[in-house]
Amino acid sequence: MSPISTSFFVCWSTYDLGIGARRETLGHVIIAVAAECGSHPGILTLMQALQDSRMGIYRVQERDGARVRLQDLATDHTCTAVCASGYSGRVGELWYTRVLPPPLTSADHVVFTSPYVLTAPDVSAWTAYLDRAASKKPAGARAETLEQHFK
Repeated sequence: MSPISTSFFVCWSTYDLGIGARRETLGHVIIAVAAECGSHPGILTLMQALQDSRMGIYRVQERDGARVRLQDLATDHTCTAVCASGYSGRVGELWYTRVLPPPLTSADHVVFTSPYVLTAPDVSAWTAYLDRAASKKPAGARAETLEQHFK
């Protein structure tokens, strides 16, 4: 079996693989067609959340049953999430995954793709990597630079 999960590949090929001068994705096209066809606004909002999402490296800060508290190493933001695959990991684990915003105002974030557990290198090496990736642009644009890097 390929180490690339189906959930990772489908999200990457639909929402991250930009082509052409404007780097449009299949997700952009699907959203435009769905809007033109009169799709429900809630569906368009969900599709836009998928389009706006990206893979990232997250540290598991705590677990509470099926819920996990994650820290995004690129932005330092934290969120409470439910992992769609059912895996809740261990405190301190590093995950490479895609986290979506809450589908409802009172809900948790959703770990949408099966998390890849990063066993090496350690968090300091990943942070150093992110610092190098961010240093290619002006200092004030760190978060935006890393968002694009992962996209």
